[in-house]
Amino acid sequence: MKQPHNSKIGWQMFKRNLDKLNILTADKGYDWWLLRQRLRAEGVTPVIKYREFDWHGIANNFLQDDTIYHQRSNAESTFFALRRKYG
Repeated sequence: MKQPHNSKIGWQMFKRNLDKLNILTADKGYDWWLLRQRLRAEGVTPVIKYREFDWHGIANNFLQDDTIYHQRSNAESTFFALRRKYG
């Protein structure tokens, strides 16, 4: 069975929590134009790195706020440590 892409599963999870979201940070696995469009329509600011297939992706990644995006890596590091310690 083929696994659905992260961005499609992500939208299902995000829409259940839209009332709690102002900004959403995610890695390149969630780089999907429709996901960004849906989040903006709901008033959520997407801070999602672009896949760098061409200069558009590189330029958009350069323009993103690294301070906000860095919070994603802090959360992922915490979750990794918890999973490693508690299974």
